[in-house]
Amino acid sequence: MKRHEQNRKKNGIVVQASEIKIEVRKLYKRFLEIQLDLTNDLIFLQALLVQQRRWDITREAEAPILQETVAGW
Repeated sequence: MKRHEQNRKKNGIVVQASEIKIEVRKLYKRFLEIQLDLTNDLIFLQALLVQQRRWDITREAEAPILQETVAGW
């Protein structure tokens, strides 16, 4: 009887460890998905920032031309 109880406790621990391992894997997979989403968002935001900077440079370059045009009218 005592051996049976020990085996049952041992099996219970093994089952719990297996369930925990599965949960950890699920959580890690979800973490990787979130990390990928954030990386994609960061890349998108960096692309927007680059585009904004290009617009700013273009606007800065065009400003004197526009001022001359307006002044010439």
